[in-house]
Amino acid sequence: MKIRVKKFKLRYAGLTFGAGAEIDIPAAEAQKLVTASPEQFEYVPDTPEEAADNEIGEESLNLDGMTVAQLKEFAKENGIDIGEATKKQDIIDAIVAAAEPPEPEGLPDVDLKDTVK
Repeated sequence: MKIRVKKFKLRYAGLTFGAGAEIDIPAAEAQKLVTASPEQFEYVPDTPEEAADNEIGEESLNLDGMTVAQLKEFAKENGIDIGEATKKQDIIDAIVAAAEPPEPEGLPDVDLKDTVK
């Protein structure tokens, strides 16, 4: 069953798949991912009609399948600062970090009314 990585990245079978990548994995694993994180993963439609209804406008992107030169070009085209990174994994990490939303500062809001007796 095919799923699409909507944001962040997924390491599966020793490969890193970036946002927009489509991955063919066993149905049970696909269901776990989509059910647990629907904001990060979605099912890929089987028919062209379904695909037209769910068009995302992005092509599949497998960062591990790209060369260092291709990764640098991709970062440049998308305005991603990779700093002084020269190693492939460091460049991939910089690209993925740029796609992730920033972490909120401070501690999260907590409802303590049920914890105090």
